[in-house]
Amino acid sequence: MGCTGSCEETGQCSPAYCYAPAQWCNSLPNTTSTSSCAEAGSVSCVCRIFMHTASCLHGSCTQPGSCSYKCNSGFYDTNLITSDGCENSTPSYLFTFQRYTFDLSQFSWSYVTQVKFCLQGNYSSTGGTSSSNMMYYNATSSLWVRSTAIPTSNGLTCLTFTGSSLNNIKSGTTAYFALRGNQSLTGYALALSSDYAYLIVTQ
Repeated sequence: MGCTGSCEETGQCSPAYCYAPAQWCNSLPNTTSTSSCAEAGSVSCVCRIFMHTASCLHGSCTQPGSCSYKCNSGFYDTNLITSDGCENSTPSYLFTFQRYTFDLSQFSWSYVTQVKFCLQGNYSSTGGTSSSNMMYYNATSSLWVRSTAIPTSNGLTCLTFTGSSLNNIKSGTTAYFALRGNQSLTGYALALSSDYAYLIVTQ
């Protein structure tokens, strides 16, 4: 594209047209373009006189559309920086966390033989790499422990504690349980659904 030459005699310039590549979006590593970008249109050329010389000057081409990308299979945008594409072959995760707290003060703990935490529910994801698990707070190690997987179809899932493991879940007079969803950073969404949760203490 260009407005070239002199317009000293006619005082007029012909329009210039944009003949650019089909897309102006950059190619990024390990991605497939889903862009709708193209340089197009035409720009008017005008006659300008500078230092007693008349020349044809033009504006700029338009760049309609937008740049967008999706990660190729097996690659992930773990740093959320678009300009370097999908830089990692190992997924990173966003987490959702739902916690349950139970008061154990009414029980004589030395007589308790079993504790069971149960959930009626499931998790769902719109795509990408995902998982979901039941968790419990280990009072002995002061750490959350990931345990039984939560299904994608609605059902009953339980964690059972007996013997020496009973002391691990008792933090003072309280027991803590949780549901955790893990969703890869690829623009997808995860939802945890629970109809109800309950704790059964047997003594």
